[in-house]
Amino acid sequence: MIAHVGVQTPDGPLVLPMAYGRDDDTLYLHGAAANHLLGNRVGGVVARG
Repeated sequence: MIAHVGVQTPDGPLVLPMAYGRDDDTLYLHGAAANHLLGNRVGGVVARG
């Protein structure tokens, strides 16, 4: 499945298409460890590896 995920950055809004999955109340986003969007998370846990 594909989602368009966006955040507000100091340079303006950033929106990227990302693959995602859900397991009950947990949302998993698939992306590279260097992905700027994953570093700007609002809450929760980001696993990189």
